[in-house]
Amino acid sequence: MKNSKLVIGFIFLVVYTSCRQQVSVKSGKLTGINPVSYTDVVYKAELDTVLASTFDGKIYEIINGRSGRNQIAAIEDEVYSMVYDFGQDRIIVATLNSEILVLDGETGETLRKIGLKEAWSYDLYYNEQVGILCSYDVKGNSYVWNVKDNFNTLMIPTGLKGALPRFISEDGAVYFDGVSSIHVWKYLMNEVTEIEGVKGKLIDVDHEGNCLLFSNKQFAFYSKETDDFRFQKRHPDWPMYIADRDTTIYIPLSLHLISGVLTEKHIYTCGLDKSIRKWDKLSGELIETFLQHPGTTSAVALSEDESQLVSVDLMGEVKFWDL
Repeated sequence: MKNSKLVIGFIFLVVYTSCRQQVSVKSGKLTGINPVSYTDVVYKAELDTVLASTFDGKIYEIINGRSGRNQIAAIEDEVYSMVYDFGQDRIIVATLNSEILVLDGETGETLRKIGLKEAWSYDLYYNEQVGILCSYDVKGNSYVWNVKDNFNTLMIPTGLKGALPRFISEDGAVYFDGVSSIHVWKYLMNEVTEIEGVKGKLIDVDHEGNCLLFSNKQFAFYSKETDDFRFQKRHPDWPMYIADRDTTIYIPLSLHLISGVLTEKHIYTCGLDKSIRKWDKLSGELIETFLQHPGTTSAVALSEDESQLVSVDLMGEVKFWDL
């Protein structure tokens, strides 16, 4: 399950962190960070084995507990987002100049290219069970493909124009977020339902249809059962490590949120402050704060059985968390 991706809109904000990456502009389109920075991470196995992509087009296989990493592919382009097709052993990536590429999972060979209308995409979402892949480009054009039908493009209902696809459920429903609502498109029945009054970027949806949404520095948990927000929270106190004192101080300031996932009982959120926070899903209580990342966390992924979380950051670090 692909739950959370790199939020490119935060790139200009990374100067607030102590990572000190060199910032450059490629093709006048998008700001790149340090080439070794990880942009996305996905599971390649049930546990302990993941694929991680970098801004300079490298894709690595990384195994928990094993030193080093195995390079799968080297694309001469920036890679922003990635999903993995277990059944076919294919990696699908969104790039700056090469549009969307389908790669062989072992050799990294390009198997096909999926063209876009006007511009590049930096988010991919995929559900292998139903074989649906979706994305959108920076011009606001949305795309939904049937991977099992040779990547045939599905016609999105005209009423969803301007809304962006963010999630695909196990029953094949595609979730779109708009200005002030979420639309759920059941493409097999050509049926669209609307969840009104829900604002923010849709980050994840759990098995019960509850939603995690981000709005800059704040996240909100929407309960499908009660049809309202159960709570809204921010990361409290920016933790800053002081090396010469070997201590962490906490500044009363909230920074932007980057990524997050929902599990059966908890919510995990990653912030620009380099932290990962664990929250109680029912009460919204902050349970634990993880501070092991030296750089801002750029992406997280959850294992299928929800027993393990993996995170990557802009300093090229990968962390596995036993949940």
